[in-house]
Amino acid sequence: MATALTIVNGVLRRLREPQVTGFSSAYAALILDFANETMKEVEEAWRWTMLRQTLTVTTTPGVDTYTLTGSGQEWQFQDRQNRMFNSTAQGYIFPFAGDVLEAYRWTTSVDLGLPSYYAIVGQNGNDAEFRLWPTPDQVYTIKVPAFIPDPDLVAPTDVVRVPTLPISLGTWARAISERGEDQGFKTTDQYVLYQNALSYQIALDVARVPDELVWTAT
Repeated sequence: MATALTIVNGVLRRLREPQVTGFSSAYAALILDFANETMKEVEEAWRWTMLRQTLTVTTTPGVDTYTLTGSGQEWQFQDRQNRMFNSTAQGYIFPFAGDVLEAYRWTTSVDLGLPSYYAIVGQNGNDAEFRLWPTPDQVYTIKVPAFIPDPDLVAPTDVVRVPTLPISLGTWARAISERGEDQGFKTTDQYVLYQNALSYQIALDVARVPDELVWTAT
């Protein structure tokens, strides 16, 4: 896995600019901004296996609302049906309309039991917050397989988990676009290289999970 400094210096070399040890100069900071923009594009292009992780929530009897710690603001469910999994009871917890769950809470007494449904109800800081119904009657361990993009690169040692070649080529293309054609390198040519590299890396990752592209009726 490459670091932010590795990517920035690689682009600077392609631009025939001096390499740096940090991002204090205005131009290095600009290249870092381009790298972050490109990284987000790459992350959004496919559900990369390297961005997958399982978040864990432990319930408390009588408490129905929990924070999905570590989810951040751009997370997605890995499960195609947006289900959570109760590993204690060995069963799924299904999504349900948030307004309906709120109506249950407003019109009935606390309904304790095995949680069968949940609804995303907001944010707690940067992380998602969800509500269970029925309210847990005991301690359960809930697993949430998710896709979680990396935060923006800030420090030179920050690590990039998605493939770095598309990021480098896309950042280079942005840098060339910012200052015009660069001694024979055209922005359009560089974007073609970027898109080709991205397509190739997606194809490699798709081959690791071929079953996820097979559609079945449910």
